[in-house]
Amino acid sequence: MRVVPKQALSIEGRPTAVGMWIHNTTNTGDGIHCRVVDAQGWTFQPTATEKLTWEGWRWMTMPLDDPHTEHWGGAGAEGLHYPLRWDSLLVIDSPGLAHQGTVYVTGVTLIYEE
Repeated sequence: MRVVPKQALSIEGRPTAVGMWIHNTTNTGDGIHCRVVDAQGWTFQPTATEKLTWEGWRWMTMPLDDPHTEHWGGAGAEGLHYPLRWDSLLVIDSPGLAHQGTVYVTGVTLIYEE
C-alpha cells in the first residue's frame, strides 16, 4: 500500500529524517517506509525503526541520512543529493500478502538538524 501526493511536492532544505504518527489496528509485522526522489533521480526508501507490531498510535521516524537506505534508479553518483521531492508519504510493505487492518497517518514532519 502506498500513500502518494496528488501533485508533485518539493521538500525544502536538507532534512535528515521524516517523522509521523501512525495508528495501527492489526499487529501484522509489515514494514513502514516513505519514498523520496533526489536531484539526480535516485529513489530512496527510508525505513522506520519498527514494523507494524502494535495497536494504537505510535510516533515513527525514518532517517534520510542513513547510508544503508535502500535506493534505485537515477544517474550520476550514488548517495542522497538535495533538493528532494516526495514520491510516497507512506509505504506499507506486506511481502506476499495484502495488508490486513487499517492504518491512519497524521503529523508527517520533516526533521532538520540545527
